[in-house]
Amino acid sequence: MTNEFSLQMNLLIETEEGEVSVGGPDPFIEDYEGGYITLRQND
Repeated sequence: MTNEFSLQMNLLIETEEGEVSVGGPDPFIEDYEGGYITLRQND
């Protein structure tokens, strides 16, 4: 039996320096830990 769902909770964000990853609590793969993240629609 295998798990069909990933345990990853991350976002990939494009910056001027390149792509960085932001993870949830206690990230172990991501570059940064996100405490609060707000998403807004770009008008």
